[in-house]
Amino acid sequence: MRWEGIFQSAPDAAFILEGERIVAANRAAANLFGCPHEELVGLAMPELAASGRLGTLPSAEAIGDWAAHARLGEVWRLVLSGRRRDGCEFDAEFCLSALPGKERQVLLSVRKHAAGGPGVGLLADVTERKKEDERSRAREEHYRTLVNNFPDGALVLFDTDLRVMLAESAALAAGGFPKESLEGRSLAALLPALTFTMIEPNLHGAVAGQESALEVPFGGRIYNVHARPVRGPEGEVVAGMAVVQDITARKRLEDKLRYLSAHDPLTNLFNRLFFEEEMARLAKGRHFPVSIVSADVDGLKGVNDRLGHAAGDELLRQAAEVLRISFRPGDVVARIGGDEFAVLLPGASIIAGESVLARVRRNENAYSASDDRPAVHFSLGLATAEEGQSLAETLRLADSRMYRNKLERSKKP
Repeated sequence: MRWEGIFQSAPDAAFILEGERIVAANRAAANLFGCPHEELVGLAMPELAASGRLGTLPSAEAIGDWAAHARLGEVWRLVLSGRRRDGCEFDAEFCLSALPGKERQVLLSVRKHAAGGPGVGLLADVTERKKEDERSRAREEHYRTLVNNFPDGALVLFDTDLRVMLAESAALAAGGFPKESLEGRSLAALLPALTFTMIEPNLHGAVAGQESALEVPFGGRIYNVHARPVRGPEGEVVAGMAVVQDITARKRLEDKLRYLSAHDPLTNLFNRLFFEEEMARLAKGRHFPVSIVSADVDGLKGVNDRLGHAAGDELLRQAAEVLRISFRPGDVVARIGGDEFAVLLPGASIIAGESVLARVRRNENAYSASDDRPAVHFSLGLATAEEGQSLAETLRLADSRMYRNKLERSKKP
């Protein structure tokens, strides 16, 4: 019969059963168990199990009940362990179905046949498939563990319509976005309009095969959004992926380090390094004329000697405040030495510079009028560079005029 040829050539182990007894076995069955098929024919399935070649079988009543359901077109599966004659173990999957023209039900691979008659048992070695399933489950579990422990971040998969396919992160749930409320919804509907408009080009770029990253402010925090394509086995783009990480703490630290690198820690004015960088930048620019003020705090050494360095530090802080309120917001006010300050005034002519010096004098006098704090006094020098003139030379000229002013002030009673 036609089906008998299929039975003998089937790549999986196959048995014809009547009741519980094997009445035929194909070549693959003999190969699977490592014995001649004559040893299998005539055995009852419980005898095969008792020989140690199969794991524990369900009861005969249970098998009969499954066969009755299979006759109605239902599919039943059973996975058992097996052992070859040489001792090698494997896992096997049984499926119940029917054979055309026979009157018994037996074990068959998962497929639907006409009801009635005996059946065929296909015994497929699924050891590797089972191991691969276990490896796949382990990989998925590791993936979810990794994503859920991703520091301050989340992973979102989305389709070409920018609809969320998968969202994983403990941070999402903590932020009031459980994955169930995200998956299946459009990112355009989930995000504020301004935020979505900002990242939409990157998301569309990801499903078009492009990779990008940008920083996005959201809810008072800053997030890095790394958008990239997800590719299939042939390299085709099947989805987009966004790895989102909260970088607020990092950005605050960067801002703090950037501030500290440019500012004097005692006075919070710019430091010498920043002053010199700005002077070099202005030298190449179009903000001429540029005026430079050199200022030195009078009497600092005496305050340190009489009252201690803490008092001297306080005098420097107060002097810095007097200078800060005396200049424009765009001027570069810096502490460049122990008691030395310098100020860059872009676009300020010599006349504008002299007006600023007068303002400094008014402010120092107003501050020093109080009897409950040390007086703040400056020796000042001013110089102005026109286009083409050296700012370094202009600073030296301002310093020279400041020292001349200090000498003149020291001669006054």
